[in-house]
Amino acid sequence: MSTATSPRDGLSPAPSPPEGAEGTPGRLRGLPLGVLLALSFLVPLLIAVGLATWLSVRNGQRAVEDVTADLRQSLGRRIQDYVDAYLEVPHRINRLNADALLLGQLDLKDPEQLGRH
Repeated sequence: MSTATSPRDGLSPAPSPPEGAEGTPGRLRGLPLGVLLALSFLVPLLIAVGLATWLSVRNGQRAVEDVTADLRQSLGRRIQDYVDAYLEVPHRINRLNADALLLGQLDLKDPEQLGRH
């Protein structure tokens, strides 16, 4: 005697699907299709715009930092060049006076000549 058994024999009935499990989450189930479609386009768009804005601001900050660093270096070099040139003048005058003494063009015993020089 063969009896056909169904695959569900001896098993409890299948549980009913949870609330809103037919394809849309429970919170979105009551929204009209137009709103769902708009949200499906707006959310990725807003994420992309937010990401692009954040990247733009971050790159702008980096660019400003690079420009200010270059400006500081340039200004530092210009100040150093100016100070070096300013401090070179007394050394040059002393060298010229020493050369004039060695060549006999300047007499240390003549105060009038020293005053003119």
